Amino acid sequence: MGPSTTGISQGLYCSEEEIALRVLGPGRLRDWHDRARILERRGLPRIDPFMGGRYWPSVRAFFDRLNGLTDSRTMVPSKPDQPEKWKLQPNDPLASRKAQIS
Repeated sequence: MGPSTTGISQGLYCSEEEIALRVLGPGRLRDWHDRARILERRGLPRIDPFMGGRYWPSVRAFFDRLNGLTDSRTMVPSKPDQPEKWKLQPNDPLASRKAQIS
């Protein structure tokens, strides 16, 4: 997709120019370059080398978290924790199946 009437692409992977325009406003590309390096250390998504830009939904989510617009308790962990160890009740139909499998 090409630029919209606002000059901002509707694509998912945005150039640095597009992100600077969305985040800081017109004429602030140089400011964005300086800030992006610092913000990457705080979790700003990096430029995807294959796609040639930053994934805009992740950039938006980063700034929402940075500004307290999301509840960090509802975030999904990046990797699963340990498997759950459910205690089956003796009358549970799965308990008899598990005994047959074991």
